Amino acid sequence: PGSMVIALTFFTLLFFAALTSSLAMFEVVVATIIDLGYATRKKAVMITSALVFLLGLPVALSGEGGIFPSWAKIFGGSYMETSTL
Repeated sequence: PGSMVIALTFFTLLFFAALTSSLAMFEVVVATIIDLGYATRKKAVMITSALVFLLGLPVALSGEGGIFPSWAKIFGGSYMETSTL
């Protein structure tokens, strides 16, 4: 029972660490757009969000053979089935 609490705490904190890190990286791009005078903050956030969404969409929708097409040849299974490595 105690290990479930520790695991839940760890992965919750890991999630928030990843979220704050991605927001910090996102802020650099937004600040650059604002400093160069291309857009206001609201417009820079919208442009950057749309760009990240559009660039991430093919990766999210690529399926099993999209990003790592030879993964099964190398490791003998799909990416999600190689947890024994």
